[in-house]
Amino acid sequence: DFLVRCGMRPWAHNLEQSWFQIYDSIFVGTQYHKDLILKSHAVDPEKITVTGLPFYAEELAKYRTEKDKNLIVFPHRLDPEKQPQEFYSLEMMLKAAHPWSRWVKSAEVSKTKEDYYKLLSKASVAVSFSLQETFGIAMLEAATLGCITIVPDRLSYIELYPEELRYRTVSELVEKTHRALGEPESYNRPMSELRATINEMSQ
Repeated sequence: DFLVRCGMRPWAHNLEQSWFQIYDSIFVGTQYHKDLILKSHAVDPEKITVTGLPFYAEELAKYRTEKDKNLIVFPHRLDPEKQPQEFYSLEMMLKAAHPWSRWVKSAEVSKTKEDYYKLLSKASVAVSFSLQETFGIAMLEAATLGCITIVPDRLSYIELYPEELRYRTVSELVEKTHRALGEPESYNRPMSELRATINEMSQ
């Protein structure tokens, strides 16, 4: 990502191509990631195995705490492909309906990984707008720490998140986030399904 933003896309592409050629086996977390590699590079598909990604759910248990029902978090870094400006737009659309809500970008307030986990543990909702996500660790961490996770209906999210947690349009995003803040219990079933998926990865 850094190389591409610095105008070095051809160099980065050739570097990745060399990696894919010299290794006998390539392991990726999602089918989306495998398809992305095959679309952009000349690679033998038989070299690539979709394995999922071992996850550390048990290690996060010590951070669990009482929820702040009005706290919504953006758990990503503040890079363009994560679209942090959309988090502010969503806040403006929902502020009238939820005047006591607090909207926090984790990268702006968390100085350490521990601060970050404590924030996720306290938040009730986490929202993503990612344009690039081959697995999505931040949102899985948020879900593990008890956040209702609202994600776009694209990228690797399609493989991991129940449909009820994914949005296709801005109106769906607003409706689902509004419901997460006002009727969090309505997400009990899809969040249980997601946590079951996370637990399987943690084995």
